[in-house]
Amino acid sequence: EVKATIHQTYRIQYLKDTVLPRMLDDGTFSTINTFVILSQNEIVQSLYKDKTFLKQLFDKLDSETDEAQVRELVVFCQEMVTMAKTLTLQCKAEFYMELCKYGMFHVLGSCLLHPDQRARQAAVDILWQSAHQEPAIIRNYMMCDEEWARDHQFLRNVTTAVVQDPDDSIKGQMVDVLKLLLEGNTEWGRDQINEILGLFYGGSPSVVQVLADIIMRPSPSNITTQYHVLELLAFCVTAHTHRMKKFVMQCNMIGKVV
Repeated sequence: EVKATIHQTYRIQYLKDTVLPRMLDDGTFSTINTFVILSQNEIVQSLYKDKTFLKQLFDKLDSETDEAQVRELVVFCQEMVTMAKTLTLQCKAEFYMELCKYGMFHVLGSCLLHPDQRARQAAVDILWQSAHQEPAIIRNYMMCDEEWARDHQFLRNVTTAVVQDPDDSIKGQMVDVLKLLLEGNTEWGRDQINEILGLFYGGSPSVVQVLADIIMRPSPSNITTQYHVLELLAFCVTAHTHRMKKFVMQCNMIGKVV
């Protein structure tokens, strides 16, 4: 039934956007558009409420080694997340909580370093959309027991994408994601925000140190990376004044930046 709804919605979208756009009046176009949105909502709700499907999906994505299969699975997740944008606030929160529970952010963290560029782009787009829609759920995942046991591999993979990915658009999106996750002025309590900032500024080497090293050891070959890192560090100066001030003074960063 879900598959039939997906096929029907795709055909109607194709007709609306490709075959008939110049023939439709505003009223008809609006009616078709509303029908597509409602159909997409029905599809997404059917998928995220199917626990067996979610477990199979993310187990497959976690264990798959074929690059083409990984790409198809991540792009499928990207389409699902994109369709979820029109859900109600309550359904949207439930959607992300269910996907997180069945391992979405775990597998996306690995996909950020996948050799296939399309798979990486899709994974980054999912994280970017998730961070804009439900950043608290990603923060909760970052603080879960699984991530502590993995030495916060998710955050370190996000950082690696900023520093090493050859695609400049991915670097920019990952910087946006980090900004949203590290934003201090949120609905979260002060203690919880301090825990997240502790992940960023703590450890050896700390995440902020890995990023700052790009500035401390500049190279003509990574000018774009330096730009994105400086943008993020400038945000940190504004958002985490005392923590960032302490870090800048400890590593004598001002002279290097100048």
